[in-house]
Amino acid sequence: MAKEYSNLRPSILTVEARDKVVSYGQGFAITFMVATYRLYQDFKVAVIAPPFATHSFGMNQRLIYLDIIGGAQKLSMFGYKVSVVAPVTKNIAPPGHYMLFVVHNGIPGECVWIQINN
Repeated sequence: MAKEYSNLRPSILTVEARDKVVSYGQGFAITFMVATYRLYQDFKVAVIAPPFATHSFGMNQRLIYLDIIGGAQKLSMFGYKVSVVAPVTKNIAPPGHYMLFVVHNGIPGECVWIQINN
């Protein structure tokens, strides 16, 4: 990770879903912090299925940007909260574990594992 972007890199504090398990179409909130939040820059919340490779071919590659409800709510000097909606069907995101990222100004933070199921 490039140190010159550390002030823009979001860090997830909590995922407001029971045991980090969400159902299809369920809304849930993510609390994160970032040292320098740029309101004029966009942020995104993404889930990525953990891929695996076989015979030089990457299987299960899937990146999904979640729908954001409203904008980021400021909680403290560096803390923010955003509400999102999980994918609506298993055709978009098959049941399983996903890496959840908050991306701010094009810079992703570290992931938090969540599970999407019926």
